[in-house]
Amino acid sequence: MQIFKILETLFQIFVYIFKQMQTSIELIINRTFNKTKAVNSLIFISNKVANDQGISDTYTALKILYFAEIKHLAKYGRLITDDTFARLEHGSTPSFSYDLLKKKNSNGTFNIISNSKFKPNRELDIEELSESDIECLDEAISENKKLNFNQLKGKAHDEAYNKAETLNENYVNLQYIFEQENLSESQIRFITESYEFKTLTQCLPL
Repeated sequence: MQIFKILETLFQIFVYIFKQMQTSIELIINRTFNKTKAVNSLIFISNKVANDQGISDTYTALKILYFAEIKHLAKYGRLITDDTFARLEHGSTPSFSYDLLKKKNSNGTFNIISNSKFKPNRELDIEELSESDIECLDEAISENKKLNFNQLKGKAHDEAYNKAETLNENYVNLQYIFEQENLSESQIRFITESYEFKTLTQCLPL
């Protein structure tokens, strides 16, 4: 029982520190990017949107992933990959996932054909994605796979993007997405406390 009291005390201390320092949830998520989920999410998307040669459009795949992330956050209280969203010229983009599809970072998982085309080099590991991950990915694919570049660009210039642009911020803070999706105070509290606890457990020695 003593260990649980210690953990509870540590958790309360961390929560207090985070609130006192007004730590952004964006920074917390930035430390917990799930590369495995990102890789498998991109392969999952590619399997559904690739051409006959198995080649996918990078822009389309990343925008679909962004829309799936927003869906999952609003419905289930967490992101799929715990990525951050860069405010780029052509719309909000999952930052670390984008890095995976750049030629300079190619590590064999993806064949980076050009700056705008890629092809997975391995099979999807579906076990790495939860049922809710798959649900939101499928919905985002169904809603967006037939949109052209300009349509995707317009959709990715959403309210959250516009607020970050107005404030001249390079990344779209999750608080702007909370507002855009009309999340309640209780939903926001659940999300922030879940990520605070996740960060705390990662800081504890094994």
